[in-house]
Amino acid sequence: MLLRQAYLASRASDADYRRRRRETLNFETIGGERAALVERTPVAQSVGANVVVTSRRYVVAERTREEVMGKDRNSRRAARVARPTPSYDHERREQYEASGPLSVVITTRSGDVNVRASDANEVTVVLGTNRAGAEASLARARVDFDEGRRTLEIETTPLPSGRPATGLRAAMRSDWFSSGVGDLNVVVTLPEGSDLQVSTVSGDTTVAVALGDVKVSSASGDVVATDTLTSFDVRTASGDVSADRVLTRVRCKSASGDVVLGGAAAKTDIVSASGDVVVTTTDPGVLSVNVASGDVTVLVATGLVVDVTGNTVSGRLGSEIDLSGVSGNDSSKGVSFIKVNTISGDILIDRTR
Repeated sequence: MLLRQAYLASRASDADYRRRRRETLNFETIGGERAALVERTPVAQSVGANVVVTSRRYVVAERTREEVMGKDRNSRRAARVARPTPSYDHERREQYEASGPLSVVITTRSGDVNVRASDANEVTVVLGTNRAGAEASLARARVDFDEGRRTLEIETTPLPSGRPATGLRAAMRSDWFSSGVGDLNVVVTLPEGSDLQVSTVSGDTTVAVALGDVKVSSASGDVVATDTLTSFDVRTASGDVSADRVLTRVRCKSASGDVVLGGAAAKTDIVSASGDVVVTTTDPGVLSVNVASGDVTVLVATGLVVDVTGNTVSGRLGSEIDLSGVSGNDSSKGVSFIKVNTISGDILIDRTR
């Protein structure tokens, strides 16, 4: 560790090393700068890196950029969530009765996927488009429901062989055999607790129902989940990712899209090349964020103890939570372990408002 090497080089005392460690807010930086801290009335107290977050004790200077970025993200997300259930000039509708949660697989090329909550286990599948001459595409699309196995498979552009195909590679292969016309959009209502797998090249995916395990693979489509999920696995190249709350596990890999997570899971792993990341942690768990050039903001709920480790090469580091006090280790909610690594992005640890 850089601070440890500095300590050995200068042969400083243990007390001096601990003092300098606390002053860096448990962060390490190479060529970057730590944000200036302004002390306010001290309320939160901590031991080492464990902090009981009860109120803001330090204010990070020059937060204008982050506040503007946050407003932009919120406005984009609100616009997505506010979208009404789509209607189409040409559509195909299928309806089924399910005895409980289903395992659902949806594969599209560029069509959007919209998942809603069903009434009394009624399952509705709508394939739609507004373009003329879509009758052949509507008829060719594959919708298979197996009540005994509790499975539902939807494929808007099946391969010529007629064999089922799933995954992002399958969605891209279907593009090779398409006639160049637009893809079909999918609107489906599912019982709560169903598992969902979506593969699309450029279509957006919106989930507005509480589901179990959700996995989405996309090249450039946005992914939005507005209800509670058990687990969330997302792979995207440039699409934005937004989820309200995930309970057990989050895996998110993104090349350049922004990631906004309203409630981190018990274990959350986020990897991004250049997208910005905003995560709110409301319960004890382990959060790991690795970003090349995007900014990272972690918001911590009141009452949580946080154990923070951060590293950046040239970005700015700052915290509005007291990470340097010395006192008890009491907490009403437990410990949240936070590890953030960036190359050139800024890191900010704040509390929820």
